[in-house]
Amino acid sequence: MRRWLLGPKVAALALFLLAGCGGQLNLCWTCGGGATDPPFRVYLEPTYQRVKRGETARFSLRVVSDYPSIPFGGIVCLRDDRGNPPPPGIGWGEGCLLFRVEGEARLEPAVEVAPSASPGVYRLRFEVSNSSLIRYAPFALEVE
Repeated sequence: MRRWLLGPKVAALALFLLAGCGGQLNLCWTCGGGATDPPFRVYLEPTYQRVKRGETARFSLRVVSDYPSIPFGGIVCLRDDRGNPPPPGIGWGEGCLLFRVEGEARLEPAVEVAPSASPGVYRLRFEVSNSSLIRYAPFALEVE
């Protein structure tokens, strides 16, 4: 009787793992993150942008995995250069954006500058993270 009960439990566990991994059983790298997500690099263009109040600054952010054959998920958030939320009047509708990397991901974040934003140069950064590490993509935004 005991062996008969163990079979369904193992089958249920295997189905659960396969469903969570998109049908591929790979416990270390692709299921739900964990301390084993692969390292990655980030590239941002441009790193300095001038924008008028009430307009939008558009960027190109690339996230490149050091292990291209191993997909992983991540999150990107807009912060000031100290890691705090951006100043009043500067932001993006997403707050934080979830993404998936399969070798490389190209994101196009758009930073909105409200008409009420104060003019000046703001030092900001995109914080890109998976469950293992955080990378920073700093930039300067000049508001006219």
